[in-house]
Amino acid sequence: LLAVVTWQEALARACSELLEGEWAEAYLNRIHLAQGDSLWPSQRQGIAQALYILSQQGSVLIADPTGSGKTRMGVHLIGSIHEQIVRKGRLRQGNAIMVCPPMVEEDWQWEAVEAGVPLDIFSHGKLSHRRSRRHAVTVEALRRAQIVCVDEGHNFLNFQSQRTQHVLRNMADHVALFTATPINKSVTDLLRIADMLGADNLEPATLSAFKTMLG
Repeated sequence: LLAVVTWQEALARACSELLEGEWAEAYLNRIHLAQGDSLWPSQRQGIAQALYILSQQGSVLIADPTGSGKTRMGVHLIGSIHEQIVRKGRLRQGNAIMVCPPMVEEDWQWEAVEAGVPLDIFSHGKLSHRRSRRHAVTVEALRRAQIVCVDEGHNFLNFQSQRTQHVLRNMADHVALFTATPINKSVTDLLRIADMLGADNLEPATLSAFKTMLG
């Protein structure tokens, strides 16, 4: 079954293996992801690609359009990350948390319950207002979390805001941002997103490219 091929064909096959995501099937078929059969092929591919990026960089941006099923894919991705952490013996006291807009808070809760994924869910507003109910517990959960996820991440690009500062101070092993509009106002949004994901994890060449692009 082996054959000598050109380096171009070997590279193309490697890219296909990564992008098509067949290697990630084991994670999607675990007990706590029993609902994995309900995922679309595009969602499975997205999870596989995100897992690879997370294994290399520790953080990932999910930038899919509205209606692409980011909530369901996100929950299964979080479950897969948790599975990897457990299997590698890196589990600590911090939980996986999701910070999302109030209007989709229940959607995330339903998807997490149906997939059997342990996920603590808090709304954006709890981080913004000191006097709001659950503000203190939200800030503390964010600080302690092992996996931090933010839905509608483009709402956290103002680094002067209190809620953005709380997100930036997290000590999580993994950070995942979800948004349909990664560039909301200008190209500088990309640099802010990189900072939220942990710019210190990027290659020097990548940081240099950002500086060139931003002028």
